Amino acid sequence: MARVKMGRIVEHLSHEMRQALAEAMPQTPGGPQVDPDELYRRFRRAVTHNCKTWEKVPDKFVELD
Repeated sequence: MARVKMGRIVEHLSHEMRQALAEAMPQTPGGPQVDPDELYRRFRRAVTHNCKTWEKVPDKFVELD
């Protein structure tokens, strides 16, 4: 199994994740209108709080360049 730093991955993909959250928000039935940047900051904090620093993931989900 490979290990990844979830917090660092979320930081590295911040632009893409912000975009994905902004796209998902209007598609969520009854979802409150929330500032996408604030939602991302809270999401990032929740990831670092709920995930270990190093999380194990199956090798099939990791590809080295």
